[in-house]
Amino acid sequence: MSVAALGALPPRPAWRSPVVPWLHCSPPRRALLRETWGLGELSHQLTPSQYDTYRKLLLWESRPSREAGRYFVMDSSRRWGKSKLGLGWLTEKALRFPNLRLLYIGPVLKEIRKFVLPLMAAILSECPPELRPRFLKTDLTYVFPNGSRLEVVAMDKNPDGARGNALDFAFLDEAAFFQNLDYLVTSVLDPQMLGRPHARVLMAPTPPTSPGHVWSSEMVPDAKLRD
Repeated sequence: MSVAALGALPPRPAWRSPVVPWLHCSPPRRALLRETWGLGELSHQLTPSQYDTYRKLLLWESRPSREAGRYFVMDSSRRWGKSKLGLGWLTEKALRFPNLRLLYIGPVLKEIRKFVLPLMAAILSECPPELRPRFLKTDLTYVFPNGSRLEVVAMDKNPDGARGNALDFAFLDEAAFFQNLDYLVTSVLDPQMLGRPHARVLMAPTPPTSPGHVWSSEMVPDAKLRD
């Protein structure tokens, strides 16, 4: 039977985010949110496609870093939701473990202010007040009640912003558009993860314009070898 003979297929139902701002939640819903946010479990905010990748990310994290590597590489199309996945992943870590240093690293401050900060505000809109981080606007840092800090770094305005004494988790958004990506990884991030076997980095750009970019020529092939 041909596809044409099947006639018009019914439209696939659109996925709708279950996020409801805290102020608009009923008491039973607030109780559920306190439970799930208290556990650092935010996967309910993800689309089915994002959730599938999120599960792969967690499976990769469960493997020893000496075997799986420190870097999870994810090629993504535009508007798929890689920033939502990465910010949610970092927020989960900040909620679960105290006194972590986490980094969101993007290429352009203007784009971060326009898209990333509002996205983070949307993720946090359902957060119970006692777990909600303070946002330090001048430092672009979210400080969680348990002492964990999520720092937002724009490579065009603060190329040294990723430096520090130690790093626990990082999300490199649009990494294929960073200048000196290889230097950032090997000379800035890698040294900060020494002695921290749990430390991991998620890298999730859209494909670069040049196939000769280190992302396409080295990092993606290496990630495939490490599964």
